[in-house]
Amino acid sequence: MLLVTANSCTDLSEDMYDRVGSGNFVQKKDNLMQVIGSVYAKAHNTTLISWFFPQELTADQILTPTRGIHGYNAGEYLRLNQHNWSNLDRGATMAWTENYQLIGFANHVLAELPGTDYTKLGLTDADKKRHMAEIRTLRAYGYWHLLEIYGEVPIVTSVEEPVKAKNTDQEVFDFVVKELNETLPDLPLKSETAPPQGLYRVTKAFNRFLLMRLLFNSEAYIRKPMYDETRKLADEIVSGVYGQYALDNTWNGPFTHNNANSGELIFAFPIEKGQRDEKGWWFGGFHHYQSHLTFGSSYGGAGWNGWGLAPSITAKGEKLNYKLGMPFSRYHAKDLRKKPWNYLGNGNFEGMFLQGLQLAFNKKDTIRGVEEYKGRPLVLVDYVARTSEGDAASGSMLKGEENTGIRPVKVCPVFPDVESQFEAQADQPEMRLAEVYLTLAECELRLGNKERAADLINTLIKRNYAAADWGNAALALPVTAAGLDAGGYRMLEEWGKEFIMEGRRRTDLIRWNKYTTDLWFDHNEPSAAFRNRMPIPFFAMNANPLLIQTNGYN
Repeated sequence: MLLVTANSCTDLSEDMYDRVGSGNFVQKKDNLMQVIGSVYAKAHNTTLISWFFPQELTADQILTPTRGIHGYNAGEYLRLNQHNWSNLDRGATMAWTENYQLIGFANHVLAELPGTDYTKLGLTDADKKRHMAEIRTLRAYGYWHLLEIYGEVPIVTSVEEPVKAKNTDQEVFDFVVKELNETLPDLPLKSETAPPQGLYRVTKAFNRFLLMRLLFNSEAYIRKPMYDETRKLADEIVSGVYGQYALDNTWNGPFTHNNANSGELIFAFPIEKGQRDEKGWWFGGFHHYQSHLTFGSSYGGAGWNGWGLAPSITAKGEKLNYKLGMPFSRYHAKDLRKKPWNYLGNGNFEGMFLQGLQLAFNKKDTIRGVEEYKGRPLVLVDYVARTSEGDAASGSMLKGEENTGIRPVKVCPVFPDVESQFEAQADQPEMRLAEVYLTLAECELRLGNKERAADLINTLIKRNYAAADWGNAALALPVTAAGLDAGGYRMLEEWGKEFIMEGRRRTDLIRWNKYTTDLWFDHNEPSAAFRNRMPIPFFAMNANPLLIQTNGYN
């Protein structure tokens, strides 16, 4: 990166800097925070489209149907869903670019901070240690992403290193563990930082949360299960060893405009209108061209009608027959999340889905279609079929229409123009205590403690129901130990319902050995086991002759 400092428009003697965080650049604390902030910004990038594509669009819950002339994209979405991608497909390759950019920025900063005189900036050596620990933890976060997607990758810790061959998955795993353990002592607790920095900056809880994720999925990474170690760590996080956190009372508390106040959030990427605002990306990807009329929002323009929930039924109303996928049908009719989205005013909304007949924000005018249903009422459906042409066949994602798919309203939700003060204020959650509860529950299940597993799940999910319904024995809403099957389908259902749209589905399916062996809509046959990992991108192989392609992709 080139950083230029100019005193005036006519001064042609500016100093030129060839690295982020050059010692000449860091002249005051604000400069230092900009340099550190650049690494956080790159970390945020790794959680967006490059993560969403492999984690959600190759799994069973989110679908990108071909909608007439839209969405085929040279077959890339079909290849992702059917596990036929190559090392040229962006869904298989973007994570490489984004995470090595994060690692590169981190390495630049880590090379500069030791030589920075913190006393001249009004800071202390303890501040320097904290900043070094933050950046190393964020670098480990990038390597965890790479381990998750690719397995074996080169470990690069210096901007001066030449190109190098891949490290083994065990070496990458061990490197991340080492980095996290060494940096833990120099990181603060949430309570030791001024709000809201405890949410937006790396803390001890962030560090341990990342280690928990690593250990939890170790069998997929290094072929060694570590559920006992994961359980211990998750128990410590829940009990407050690394800071005080608490489950939110409502399902949408961690997602709404003031979610920075939710005790459930351990870490979030900040969103601010006019600064860092990813609402348009989340909105555009999932919502219909006319959905802004439903939300009463002109901010960010219209959706581009891409993603939606994978179907649960056929166009004839018959329920599909898959053990996975069919996400909308997995929510009980009494689940508060299954209600149609409805704005209640003052920043409050209910329901997690746009579904059925779509009305304008005034609840009076009917939204009309613009393509297959041009001029006709827009009804979002839970099936894939060309019913506008009289074709009720429901077996292919190539047969979508503009109304195909229920649409989730969750991450970075939309707020109406009449209360624009809430727009683009919902931060993007990355680490939630809910994940710790379900991680702990699954560990207990795998270690034979099914009763405690059920109790932990119920502690989390009871917020999704009215108290009267939860206590109604006839509805049988609480999860029971007997209902937790050894195959993991019930556990996967709870993971899916809680974290739909949040970019972890592929990980959970792999952990339960379902990703390549099981079936879902238009993924009608098992895929080869090597598909559990993505290929080394074509451009990376061209740039580095020492890289050897992942087995199976040769």
